[in-house]
Amino acid sequence: MSGSFSTDNAAALRKAALGGYGIAYVPRCLVYHDLLEGTLIDILPEQVGKKLGIYAVYPFTRQPPTKVKALIEHIRNRYLEIARYF
Repeated sequence: MSGSFSTDNAAALRKAALGGYGIAYVPRCLVYHDLLEGTLIDILPEQVGKKLGIYAVYPFTRQPPTKVKALIEHIRNRYLEIARYF
């Protein structure tokens, strides 16, 4: 495949793929609804990008404050609710 389009912007890659200009390797969360609607198809379903995870960084203490633990738990639960997007 040859062409002159080049970008490091995932949203621009998505638009180009939707416009029929080629294939795009973008984060699943960016095209999740396009895949569900069938406007894009996953041509390499077994190919998965690097999973980096989500990390909470806070000052070390023997016992983190209750607020910090509550926030981390909230973020964890919200992430698990939308994990299918990733």
